[in-house]
Amino acid sequence: MIEVMKRKEYRILAILGGTSLIGISVFFALGYRVSTKGFLSPSSISILSPSPQSSIFVDGNKKTTTKTANQLVEIGNLSAEVHNVLVAHTDFFPWAKNVSVEHGKTAELRPFLIPLAPQATIVLETNPLYREIKTNIAGDTLPSIRSPKTSADGGVSIWTEDSVVYAMWQGDKKAPLSLCESNCDRMMVFASDSPIRSLGFYTNRNDVIVIAVKSGIYAIEINASGIQNFQPLYEGKEPAFFKKGNTYQVIDDRAAFEISL
Repeated sequence: MIEVMKRKEYRILAILGGTSLIGISVFFALGYRVSTKGFLSPSSISILSPSPQSSIFVDGNKKTTTKTANQLVEIGNLSAEVHNVLVAHTDFFPWAKNVSVEHGKTAELRPFLIPLAPQATIVLETNPLYREIKTNIAGDTLPSIRSPKTSADGGVSIWTEDSVVYAMWQGDKKAPLSLCESNCDRMMVFASDSPIRSLGFYTNRNDVIVIAVKSGIYAIEINASGIQNFQPLYEGKEPAFFKKGNTYQVIDDRAAFEISL
């Protein structure tokens, strides 16, 4: 009788032990961890993807493909460490970022994607628009610290000093981490070894600038941490541009055209 009872106790303990192991496995699979401070909740990354049909990878593993423009994708159950995020699309340059996430918190990312072949319309010299483009570019002087350019939402200003581009957060609230992590009053965005011809903001963004330098026009992230994305908008000789709405008016040598994004 005693032996039968002991066998039952062993079976119960075995069942309880197995159940505990399963529970612990599920607990860790959900991203929870244990530390001297107790249980630590999982982390996540929030990604605002600008284009549909974009593939999103985290640490080399594909997580999803977006269906709509400006789709908000949440990647959860992540450990608190540095993760690599890649947003890829067959028609755009890829965007990547190494982002550090903390326990129980969500890191927010705002990728930008430049088309591999932007839509450009040539403007002939006989077209009245040709003179308008030349006039706009000639009158668009580089911003200075005393006279900076401000983003459409009024949150960020940019200027140049000795071929170096700086940015400053001037919003009422705390600057988003996608823009800067610290020292948001004076952020060095880009240092050029050649004269900068044009400078402005990327369409509908306050965290991405557009710059004409050397032989091209480029879009550059203000936030340089964890990979500063740098994507070409145009390659030529010595282009300069003027931003008019969502269109970039460009002069390169004697050629004029408009790039729509």
